[in-house]
Amino acid sequence: MKRRRLIQRYWQQRSLLSDLLYPASLLYERLGLFKQMRQAMKACIPPFKVVGIGNISSGGSGKTPLTMALAKVAIESGFKTAVSHRGYKSAMEKKAGIVSLGDGCLYGANVCGDEAWMSATKLRKAYVSVGRDRVAQLEQLAALEQPLELVFMDDVFQNQSIIKDASIVCFDAQMGLGNGRVIPAGYLRESVSAVARADICVINRKDPSVDVAFLKEELSKLCEFVFMVEHGFSGFEDYQGNAVEVEVTQPSLLLSALASPQSFEATAQSLTINYLNHFSFPDHYSFRSREALMPLFKQIKAEGIQQVFCSFKDLPKLLPHKDILSLLRVIMIEANPFQINALWQAIRRRIEL
Repeated sequence: MKRRRLIQRYWQQRSLLSDLLYPASLLYERLGLFKQMRQAMKACIPPFKVVGIGNISSGGSGKTPLTMALAKVAIESGFKTAVSHRGYKSAMEKKAGIVSLGDGCLYGANVCGDEAWMSATKLRKAYVSVGRDRVAQLEQLAALEQPLELVFMDDVFQNQSIIKDASIVCFDAQMGLGNGRVIPAGYLRESVSAVARADICVINRKDPSVDVAFLKEELSKLCEFVFMVEHGFSGFEDYQGNAVEVEVTQPSLLLSALASPQSFEATAQSLTINYLNHFSFPDHYSFRSREALMPLFKQIKAEGIQQVFCSFKDLPKLLPHKDILSLLRVIMIEANPFQINALWQAIRRRIEL
């Protein structure tokens, strides 16, 4: 909640605080550019096609769902495909490793990371790797017995240690460019001018009422190809992945650890879910602590709550809490398949696949 207020107050508009922090943001950006220059001097060329997907914001741009949607359509098109994640805050982040050979996840989310778990669980026939050292990941994927044709790399727009065949930068329709400034004066990782490095820009939108005309116009000044991808509700699932019906009018709770908790709330509201409280934690929160969840447990008991809605990203980290598993209802979101297919065709033309 504190982060949300910070974004709304200082990062979405210019303020006295953002003005005071502006010199620090210039230093932050220059250090980032220096790191990219050093990486580019030793960049590796993988033996397969690489599509890099990332953002210039500090999170919540929809890059991981987009990565998964594109990998799915690539697999359906018959290509030997892998997905690469960083594994942020996971046990495997410091050491690269393969977490799926195409038939499910070999580890729990706390070991390989929530995003890798998501890809490994939903993308059958896709190899999934994880680790901060992205070059080491690609070396492991290149050593597989069955040669790969295509690798989608999540969160690598700032990573210049790999020569990519196509580079995609994502934006959240609602957050847009914020106040246009770099951390800590804004929520951008690097200035808007960095968009010029991208081959394709993608605006991810969950709320169809959000106007993206200005954002699209600004991005079009720097990138020739700007795509819109709508993400919408596709159904409810229980903790085992089974489709379930829910009673949205029944008093319920929301539980999440997302970069954009306000987007999760907006989705719940659009589904007319009658939630009494939203227990929001920092992005990638592990949910290991029972103590941190005690307010949730107390409200469940006090008010006889029968439904706790969460995201698919948070589900694997909640599985150890067996006393709430039967209450969990996962809100599933899916990218528009027609828009994903159009984007996929543009990527194929770009990388000559």
